[in-house]
Amino acid sequence: MAEPAPPAKPPLFLLNEKDTVFIEKCSCSVRKLPVESGAGALGNAFLSNLTPESDREYELSCKGRVTNKTGYKLQNVTFQWEYLSQTKFPISKGPAREYKNNYILPKSSASITIVIGSDTGIRNYFTKEVKYYECKILSAVEVETGEKLIFK
Repeated sequence: MAEPAPPAKPPLFLLNEKDTVFIEKCSCSVRKLPVESGAGALGNAFLSNLTPESDREYELSCKGRVTNKTGYKLQNVTFQWEYLSQTKFPISKGPAREYKNNYILPKSSASITIVIGSDTGIRNYFTKEVKYYECKILSAVEVETGEKLIFK
C-alpha cells in the first residue's frame, strides 16, 4: 500500500499583499531607438527624419516601486504589466520579465525598471490606446531556503 503524501507546506508568505511584498506606482514609457544609417551622426539624423513612425523601432520599458515588508531576501523576482484602456478595461498583458539587476532586500523598498521589449510602430499603440498600467509580482525565490513563491 502506498504511503499518503505529506500535506503541502504553506508558503513563507503571499505575494502582492500590502503587508508582505507588493509593487506599486506602475508605469511604462516608450523610447524611440536611434536609426543607424552607417553614415555617421549626420546620416543617422537625416535618416531619422525620413523614416515614418510606423517603421521606427521603439523600446518599451516599465517601472514600479517594490516594497518588501518581510524579513526575507528575494531574488529572481518576475513581474508582469497589464495595459489598460481609458475605462481601465484590460487591453493586453505584457510578457513576464525577471528582475535581473539585484535582490529585493528585506524590510526595504526599491525602484525597478525593466525593458519589456522593442518593436516597430508600438509608439502609437502605447501613446493613444493605453492609459493606465497595472503590475504584479508573478514569482520570487527566497534566498536562504531557495523556496519559490508563486502568485496565484
